[in-house]
Amino acid sequence: MKNSNLFGIIVGSMVIIAGISAGTYFAVKNTSFRYIEYGVLSDSEPLPLGISEYNILIDCEAETASITVIADLMTEDNIIEIDNTVSGPKSKVDDYPDKADYLTITDDGDGNYTINFIKEDPIRLTYRFSHEVEIRVDYRAKLIIDMEVTTGSAEVILEQPDQEIDIVSMVATTGNIGLSLPSETLVTGDLFFEATTGSISVDINEDCTLDVDTFSLICTTGSVYIDMVNVNFTSDIDVSVDITTGNFNLDWTQDSILTSHYFNIQGTTGDITIDLTFNENIGTTFSTSVTTGSVNVPSNTVNQAGMGLIHFDLDITTGSILATRH
Repeated sequence: MKNSNLFGIIVGSMVIIAGISAGTYFAVKNTSFRYIEYGVLSDSEPLPLGISEYNILIDCEAETASITVIADLMTEDNIIEIDNTVSGPKSKVDDYPDKADYLTITDDGDGNYTINFIKEDPIRLTYRFSHEVEIRVDYRAKLIIDMEVTTGSAEVILEQPDQEIDIVSMVATTGNIGLSLPSETLVTGDLFFEATTGSISVDINEDCTLDVDTFSLICTTGSVYIDMVNVNFTSDIDVSVDITTGNFNLDWTQDSILTSHYFNIQGTTGDITIDLTFNENIGTTFSTSVTTGSVNVPSNTVNQAGMGLIHFDLDITTGSILATRH
């Protein structure tokens, strides 16, 4: 359903749109008044009656839109709330809201919901409105994330402990990707992230469980940041990171681990920085390759007392590798 609750037309900051090819646009804020915020397209879905378990699939392929998903305790008696703030030039104000992109909520009556991003004119090659989308969902629902944005950022923030999320993919062509997981979150899925121009940030808090086989991050121009604290793993996993121009930063604290994992970090230009605070019985090994730059990693250690082994395969063409273990 397309709901056009207009909160007001507000004069905003100027946005200069420059297309590098047909249908591709980048928004840059300025201090003029040629651009305005038209208003907000809102939608919501009430909590289902008689259903104790529900799933929310966010399946969005968006252009000129940034999407933020927040799972938290809802203030209203809703399972989903959407605010889509639409902006554009004054000359297009008469086209709002009819030609603005919007989101729909569908459900099957059994507690399964799907949120889709609808392009009002999918083949438009001229101006496309800018959208700042916030999707708020009830923290008790299982989230399934499959998001792709062309010009904009994608972010998922879970606010309450003991949630469940399935990450199929998060992709951004021009913009950043962020994932923040509170303690005791169960994570399933393919765990695939890709940013062409932008950075990727993943924050995994204490006692989260990764029930995955792979964890893949691809970044063309930008950096990758991973922060993990005492993560539980259901099996051995392969972590692959591929960066063309940018840095890789891993900050990992682990008191105990029973599984073994392989990190393959590849980069062309940039630095690799790894900071490990590990139980002394966790084994760590490093294989490194640098064409132009420096390498400083700890000595290899074996795993003991039933703990796992973490292997790092680090390869950078131009840059430095610095790994520390505490």
